[in-house]
Amino acid sequence: MSRLHRSPRPWYARLRWSGWRLITLVLVSILVIKGCANESLSSNSATDESGAIASSAATTSSAITSSTEFVNSPGDLPDFMPPDDTFEDRARQLIEYHATHPPNRDRASDPSGYVKSGVYTAMALYASGDIDGGNRMADDLFSNPHSASMFLVMAGMDLYMRYKDVMPEEIHAKARRFITSFDDYTGGTTENHGIMFATGGYLAAQEWPDWERADQVRDQTRSHLYEFVENVSLHGVVEHDSPIYHVFFINSLLSLHDHATDPEMQQRAKVGLELLLTTMAPEWLHGYWPTATLRTVSFTHDPKRIISLTGPVGWLYWGGSDMPVPEDGCAIMSAVSDYRIPEVLQYIGQDRRRPYVHRETHGQRFNRDDKYRKSTYMDRQYALYNQFDGYGDLAWHDQLQRMGVVWVSDAPGATFVVKNPVEGVRGDTDHGQVLLHQRAMIGVYESTMTGFLPATEVVVEKVEDDGWLFIHGGPMLLAFKSAQGYDWQETIDLYGTPFDSFYSAADRNGFVIQTAPVEDFAGESPRQELDAFAEAVKTRTVIDDSRVDQSRPALTFTTLSGDVLALEFNRDRSINGEVVDYSTWPLFENPWMTSEAGEWLEMRYGDLVRTYNFQDWTITDTTTDTTTDAAAS
Repeated sequence: MSRLHRSPRPWYARLRWSGWRLITLVLVSILVIKGCANESLSSNSATDESGAIASSAATTSSAITSSTEFVNSPGDLPDFMPPDDTFEDRARQLIEYHATHPPNRDRASDPSGYVKSGVYTAMALYASGDIDGGNRMADDLFSNPHSASMFLVMAGMDLYMRYKDVMPEEIHAKARRFITSFDDYTGGTTENHGIMFATGGYLAAQEWPDWERADQVRDQTRSHLYEFVENVSLHGVVEHDSPIYHVFFINSLLSLHDHATDPEMQQRAKVGLELLLTTMAPEWLHGYWPTATLRTVSFTHDPKRIISLTGPVGWLYWGGSDMPVPEDGCAIMSAVSDYRIPEVLQYIGQDRRRPYVHRETHGQRFNRDDKYRKSTYMDRQYALYNQFDGYGDLAWHDQLQRMGVVWVSDAPGATFVVKNPVEGVRGDTDHGQVLLHQRAMIGVYESTMTGFLPATEVVVEKVEDDGWLFIHGGPMLLAFKSAQGYDWQETIDLYGTPFDSFYSAADRNGFVIQTAPVEDFAGESPRQELDAFAEAVKTRTVIDDSRVDQSRPALTFTTLSGDVLALEFNRDRSINGEVVDYSTWPLFENPWMTSEAGEWLEMRYGDLVRTYNFQDWTITDTTTDTTTDAAAS
């Protein structure tokens, strides 16, 4: 019988009664009784039918039905059924697409981009059985690499390792000549550059031991790669959760996992790879990846039209409605690899039957030891995300995306954001700070504010009343209010999707966002549902913006659920009077995960338990019947 569909044990039988778990259970039980659980406190206690650790953030609003409470009551959910299509189905679809389409960059106008994309086209050609086509593309790439540099060093080395047996000797020689032509295999201008160089250099030193620099490059790149994986286990990634660049970290460690002959390197790569996928799985929303990030060129997470090199990787592993925009084809490496994500991580990325909060930490080494502290609220069909990025001096803001709301829709552009852009729609300056708690978010700005709302069918109904903007998005209802008002501006075109922009010119400002799943205000029509939601927001929430004009703007918001969110610029942020302690933020924490940075990570789903030990880099899988050490696998 499948482990997933085995009759579950009672929830109390699935707990490990070690001391810290017992203490956690007692403490969280007290917090639930008092009704004071908030973001700054641990939310881990017991497990439900899906294996999810019960959240202590119990919903108190009478408008929110029992079906959407955060407490996962044991025994009331049927067995989870994953999507009908499998990883293999999606991989075949992706390979077929890229094997029958040329690279999406033009060789004449964007030669470097053509090479970056073409290497994955070559993989798809080989994987589909078109050996001649794969060889022609590989020969072209290694003969004319232009400035692809680290992108082709990593992916080109992977291409060579996978398909060298069907490549003629002249391609072997061209590949070696290009990949071994660099002076530094741990450099580059960004974090992802260094990892790609190190991956290609390490595998080149392994493949060509007669290379005069093989020993030196192998030692240097091994140290660099080991340090990167250790850093990920301690405080995540600096260029964290980038829809564009995250795939290059994934591909680098996947390539090492698939091709390194040293068991220690292979195992470190596996742990690092699964940590990178762990940053995606709890935030994956039926094809969308709603996440705060250090690096993105646009503010939307729409898989249908918007640039997202990483999106197809998530779609491969966890699915979504349709194949996302393929872009440069970087997900092809995952499609042709024999690696498969662990079962527990697959289900975590797919089961969205209950709302929950995911918390995560990522590193910052540009100027000090502070970290990015992320918090994402995941509902069944929508999500809110935000991050703490210091008190005005932590982040690199040029491509930062600090906050947003994302919902599932058949129409494009299902994203709502507020920011103070660095330029155009890109980035968010250090003049804004935000605070998220479950279905509500507040922000303060010591600058102007700009917001973006999709001008597509994704907005089912829109109403403006008494300074509020109310949105019916289909599965989600959203209310937004700017303390200093706003004016509609131009409609912009973002990669083929129109967005209406609004602007608040005050140099001190604040905003509130309240959301709810549509079923909480179910009516006979979308307008009736939106009107009921709007009435609840106007009569039951409270905004105190009396200090928004001061030198450090401050704002307090009492939400539909009765929670009180308070934020003062460059000062403490609090929920229900409790200061949010970002210094104790977990590496990963959600209903299925607990962790201690630099020590361990545990994932649970149903009868499945997977534990990562960051001291010896072992992985242990536990089921009802057996325990196996995955370090040897």
